Amino acid sequence: MNLRPGKLHSGNCHHRNLFLLGLLALAHPYVALCAPMRASLKQTFASSDAVVTGIRANVVEGDLSYQRAETKIRLEAGLELKKGDSLKSGSTARAELLLQPGNYLRIGENTELRVLEDQYDRLSFQIDKGVVSFELLGKESDRYNLVDSLLGQGYEIIKLVTPTAETFITQPGIFQIKVTGDEHTEVSVQKGQALINGWGVKEKRRATATGGAVTFTKADLKSEGSFGVWCRKRAERLIQANLLLKKTEPWLKAHKDGGDPLIKLPTFDREGVSPYLVSARQGVVTFAESGVELKSNNKSYWQSLTIQHELQAGDGVRTGPYSRVELMTLPDIYLRLDGASELKLEQLSSDALSLQLLRGSFILDIARFDPERLPRITIGGPSRSVTVVQAGNYRVDFKPNSEEITVREGAALFVGRVLAGCSRISVGPISKCDGKRSDNFDFWSQYRGEGTVYKPVRGAKGWTEAARLTLTRYHQLKHLGFWYRDAALGYYTFVPLYFKYFQSPYGGSYSTALSPGH
Repeated sequence: MNLRPGKLHSGNCHHRNLFLLGLLALAHPYVALCAPMRASLKQTFASSDAVVTGIRANVVEGDLSYQRAETKIRLEAGLELKKGDSLKSGSTARAELLLQPGNYLRIGENTELRVLEDQYDRLSFQIDKGVVSFELLGKESDRYNLVDSLLGQGYEIIKLVTPTAETFITQPGIFQIKVTGDEHTEVSVQKGQALINGWGVKEKRRATATGGAVTFTKADLKSEGSFGVWCRKRAERLIQANLLLKKTEPWLKAHKDGGDPLIKLPTFDREGVSPYLVSARQGVVTFAESGVELKSNNKSYWQSLTIQHELQAGDGVRTGPYSRVELMTLPDIYLRLDGASELKLEQLSSDALSLQLLRGSFILDIARFDPERLPRITIGGPSRSVTVVQAGNYRVDFKPNSEEITVREGAALFVGRVLAGCSRISVGPISKCDGKRSDNFDFWSQYRGEGTVYKPVRGAKGWTEAARLTLTRYHQLKHLGFWYRDAALGYYTFVPLYFKYFQSPYGGSYSTALSPGH
């Protein structure tokens, strides 16, 4: 396959966009751009025919304002959005954003949206009002290759935060989210499945979150409305744009020469711990969203926690609402902390691991347990704790008037009693549980990977589920495809790297691939 990874180069598109920005600053009552902001925005415009990363405005219709920090301008096609950026659409405005290659976010009228996370493995948006629609492409079910079908779960979660709900989108399909005031969040699934406040929303169903309740009705798919019709037409045009690439350079030249098209692609870089490495260190941060903070044992203040930090005994970790973090406390032992939670690592060494929850929830996933090599492991809340004695899955919750320790899988010691299977310790006698996952945090932990699943040969150590899924999703993103812009159309469409079988959930396939013979 002929690829030429390289950096994005500057071109005439940059100068044209900057000229337009200057006119807008003079002609519209928005804040004029200062020199540093002009320089910053210059770097956010796409200047290549092919891109593989970044959230980008692909099509903009009507009046949409874009704000970064204190600077506000009109949104233009080609602009790359960053974490913290906000969009606000007018009464007749619509826009299409490019997410991971093959995934689209479309914004309807009178909508306010903010980018919480812009990295592909943790995309997150806040929607305060209005309506948005997601289109996530998928492969034809009978065309999956063997690796895809065996590994599965190759998609990254897209998270949506609204005043009344947290919604996860994790698979191909069509999803519409509507927010009305501060009281109602409506998730309609035309194809695929979604999760809202711990409840699954199946295909052709609508879920409404009001206060603490979620209700379900049948989705009226025949009544799309003007925004739904626009989304469908955009999907059809993108399929057509992909098909027309076969009649343009470099595909025509490649067909004539009998080879693959020569496309200059930027390199794909993903921030995070390498999926090929399993650290032998203690207290390694393997995943952290914005809003996670660390208080070191020898310091009196909180600071932002990133994957560059390495935790030690006595450190504290806390999360903001809907922010989560994953730590590898010891090799093959994953600690996951939910949003609005706080934890203290009382002990973290080769002799002892002790975790105390101060508020919220955490899950400890122990993929492998060797009592001869592992230290004593104690987990709990302010008033009770257990000692872990087997590999398994353990959850601790501490909320107002409620403190629980749940042994879902494995075994633990509690005041001299062995708790096995699924047992729950709370106020009153110890009770049995069904082991079912109950909320978004449970689902997220499963999504990150729990337990050990694969041993290449008998007696081998095997992979943890967390390592397997991290590697799968890394390759899924790296080898999925890219966005390609035809100058005649003026917008991007998706191009698969290898496979010609990527389908739009609206119908139709992206049949023009970069290297279909591989």
